[in-house]
Amino acid sequence: MNKETIINNLKALQPEKLSYFERLVLEDQGQYYQPDIASLADADCMDIYHRINDVAEHGCSGGSCSSLIYNDEIVIFHDKHEDDIWDILEQYAEDTGTTAIKMIDDICLKQTRCSASRILDIKLWAAWVAVEIVCQRLSDMLTGEIELSEVA
Repeated sequence: MNKETIINNLKALQPEKLSYFERLVLEDQGQYYQPDIASLADADCMDIYHRINDVAEHGCSGGSCSSLIYNDEIVIFHDKHEDDIWDILEQYAEDTGTTAIKMIDDICLKQTRCSASRILDIKLWAAWVAVEIVCQRLSDMLTGEIELSEVA
């Protein structure tokens, strides 16, 4: 991890080139900062990066997404952004040789008290996994694994 690269890439992000959902996740993870990312202090940039990277590495289910902790909040989030969530899941699943519902079902099978036959569990895991996928992409942008010129 090159701190300078992360800071420069975060400050260079052009929100209009990000997808709606990427902007939404970035805003959620950087919620304590002013909207003008380019003017953030270096320490604030690193804090946003660490928040994004924590979700990318450890997932949402541990509470690292402050707005996706309680079931009712997650269901509202899922229902509001359902098309975007399932588009992200379908693309990721296609890239990995499966289907979105199979991917969510496989995740549920690994969890205690989770059933892909329960719509609540499907919505929870679909929302979490979509945010995790986006955080991984944002983390890759910030570390330089994805060139900012390739975004959009």
